[in-house]
Amino acid sequence: MLAKVNSSAVVGLDAVRSCFLQKLMLDYFSMAKTGIVNTTVAKKLFSELELLEQLKTRILSILPEDVIPYGSKLWWEKAELEADKDIQTGRYTVYRNAATLIKDLHKGK
Repeated sequence: MLAKVNSSAVVGLDAVRSCFLQKLMLDYFSMAKTGIVNTTVAKKLFSELELLEQLKTRILSILPEDVIPYGSKLWWEKAELEADKDIQTGRYTVYRNAATLIKDLHKGK
């Protein structure tokens, strides 16, 4: 079952992520202040950060463009993901010079 996603859901997700990261970072830095850095906790922190990035990538890939505010950080991240996918699948054109590019632009290609 698919749920409709709106902009408040994106903001909510961002807030949850932010709170979670703040908690992890506070735990990490409180250990760093004492001079005792537990490598197990540090590894867990970086592991959690990686999982959050993967989750964010998945969510951004399914969100419609009109849900994310134009020009926002999330909008740019989604645009980068789409550009990376286009490059991986070969959906791009290489131009040998500017004249050829401009010619194609005037064609509406």
